[in-house]
Parts: sequence; structure tokens; C-alpha cells
Amino acid sequence: MFDSLRQACIEPEERVFIGTEPPRGALDSHTINSVSVTNAPWIANGAVGLNAGLVAVIGARGSGKTALADLIAAGGLALSPHLNERSFILRSKQYLGDSKAELQWASGETTGNELAQTDMEDFLDNPYVQYLSQQFVDQLRSAEGLNDALVAEIERVIFNAHPLNERQGADSFQELLGLRLETSRQKRERQQQALTRASADLTGERVKKDGLKALEKDRDEKKRAIDKDKTDPKSLVAKGNEERARRHEQVSLAVTSQAFLEPESHPISG
Repeated sequence: MFDSLRQACIEPEERVFIGTEPPRGALDSHTINSVSVTNAPWIANGAVGLNAGLVAVIGARGSGKTALADLIAAGGLALSPHLNERSFILRSKQYLGDSKAELQWASGETTGNELAQTDMEDFLDNPYVQYLSQQFVDQLRSAEGLNDALVAEIERVIFNAHPLNERQGADSFQELLGLRLETSRQKRERQQQALTRASADLTGERVKKDGLKALEKDRDEKKRAIDKDKTDPKSLVAKGNEERARRHEQVSLAVTSQAFLEPESHPISG
């Protein structure tokens, strides 16, 4: 009680109203005035008026709460997806005959369907009512974690909550989600590609680093071989002939240089 009063203080315009009649929040096209069942001798009250602000149906076990909900769903062409062996319509199918459930809307429109043929109705993407059967809710409550049925129902509610002009032309939650995430998906792909390139570059640098010691060893061995090749010719010159060897080297260099400078001449015979 205290929490209700506190909420009234927080939202006085939404929680408090003084007048001869309570305000109507829903549009007439979204408000059901009554549900009726025709050709139904098995039901005592063929028509049941519904309060515009109805939020719950309270009654003892077996008093017909689920039956009333099934009849409203049948009149709103929303029962087909929720038919199962525990539903009121299927369990009492042999007694239904030509019975028909009808909804009277505040806008003056009437919708309905024959109870024996609810499994044959044209299921609409946007039926007149949104119905979660007791069996469906029990299934969701007994499931561990998020199952497919619960996720699908959450997605449907979220998608329908978006105005048409905000759906970006999408026809389903998954399609809208794909459009909304396209930019993020492209960014993720670019980051993945950049990460792949960086990983490849890092691997290449590691390979080079691991091969550095082998390259340094090869360099040192080749340097020693070059130094050896430079010193070995000196050991071939006999002692006392160093001057002659130097002179021979100078002459050889001069001849080699002259051969590169002078073009080859050919005698001309005439």
C-alpha cells in the first residue's frame, strides 16, 4: 500500500484521476467491448462484457479462466499457434459443433471464427489480439535459460513495439537487427582483418628474430673465409721475392686497366 502511494506521488498525472468515469487509455480499435459465443448450448452466458481496463481474470481452478482466454483468442484470430492437447478448444472439440466466437470492438468492428475450425484459420502476421496461452507460459517458466520459443516471443514484442517508420523496411526482428548491426559488423570485419595482418607481421618478425643468430654465424664464417683468402696468397711468395711479387702485381693491374681502356682494333684490308 505504501509503495502504491509513493508511486502516486512520483507520477501523479499517470496514477491519479478524479472524475465521473475513468479515462480510456486505449484506442477504440484496440478495445474489446465483449466476447460472445453463438450456437453454443453448452455455455450458460453467451455474451461476456469486458472492462476496457481489464488486466486479469480471477477465479477458482476449473472455473473457466483458460476457456474464456481461448475464446477471446479465437475471436481475434490468434489461437492457431497455441493449440495443443491441453487447450480448451481441442479438449472440447467434439462438443463445439457450429459454435462461433465473436469479439465486439469499441470501434464497432466485429471479428470471429468458428471454434471447430480454428486450426484452419488464416493466421495473420498481426492478429487482432496477442495471445500467450497458459501452456505456453508454463513452458517458458519451466525452461532452463532462454529457449527458442521465449526468444522468438521477446523478439516479436520488441519488433512490434517499433513504429513502422522506424523499422527501416524490415519485416521481422532478425531483419531489423541485421540492418541495425550492419555498420558494427563491417567495423568488426575490418578490425578482424587488421588483427590478422598484425598477427602475420608479428609472426614474420619472430621468424626473422629466431633466424638472426644463424645469419650472424654465417656472416662471421664468411668474414673469416674472406680474411683467409686475403692472407693465403702472401704465403705462396717465397722469402726474398716480396719485391718481385709486388712488381708483378703492379704490372698485372696495369695490363688489366689498359685492356679495358683501349678498344680492340681490326686491320682494314683494301
